[in-house]
Amino acid sequence: MLRHSSVKLRFLARILKYWYIERRDKVLILTDWPATTWVTGIFCKLAGISTEWIRSDFNDQDRAGIIKRFNAEDSDLLVVVGLSKLLGQGYNFQRCHVAVIMDEYGSLNIKA
Repeated sequence: MLRHSSVKLRFLARILKYWYIERRDKVLILTDWPATTWVTGIFCKLAGISTEWIRSDFNDQDRAGIIKRFNAEDSDLLVVVGLSKLLGQGYNFQRCHVAVIMDEYGSLNIKA
């Protein structure tokens, strides 16, 4: 299974089990790297979770549409995954019950 290969995905699976499966609450997952966004989104989709992810190639209307759907009270969209730099532009996730930070910004020790 995919979650067995990553400590972060095992941790996320436990969070989603409680917030998504048991409580049916909405979850915002923030990442700092596009690869993490992709893997996390695929992980959620493979688990059967109604998930959308917001990528940098989405225009403002596409992003706003996903957020509007996420915020709708009767929406089946319960998980949104996206880059923290993209989602930190004043978007209102008013129906979000929990935010999960998958990457710590600057977590890689890269030297030029």
